[in-house]
Amino acid sequence: MDNIQKRNPNMCLSPNWCISCRSSNEDMNHLFIHCPKAHKLWQQWSTEMGILVTNPNVKDLCLSLCRLTGSSAKNIISFNAAIAALWTIWVGRNKLIFTEKNSTNGTHGKIFAPSLEAGPQKAKFLKTTVKPQLH
Repeated sequence: MDNIQKRNPNMCLSPNWCISCRSSNEDMNHLFIHCPKAHKLWQQWSTEMGILVTNPNVKDLCLSLCRLTGSSAKNIISFNAAIAALWTIWVGRNKLIFTEKNSTNGTHGKIFAPSLEAGPQKAKFLKTTVKPQLH
């Protein structure tokens, strides 16, 4: 069992499936990479940033993101957009667990929708407006 489930053993987070897709055990790799909701977010990030995400686990993903650091505008934007994607996934998961846990109206898939829709437009805006600083 992953630490996500172990943090608060008194809180009932069972069944141990992913709250977003309700089809797999929730561990860190599933939540942030392999869950269909997260995968869709990473596909959009990859398309917008021109960087292919092939990481099978979160550790490798984070190491790859750290390699993006540098002074180029594209690297800075890509890194920040990836961190925003990770944060969006985490906040979306927590919203589902703590505010919509008993919802039966099918809203569990809509948590990621605003980010999926707004992310690429913001990324396109940043790509066209951010100019690299010449020193």
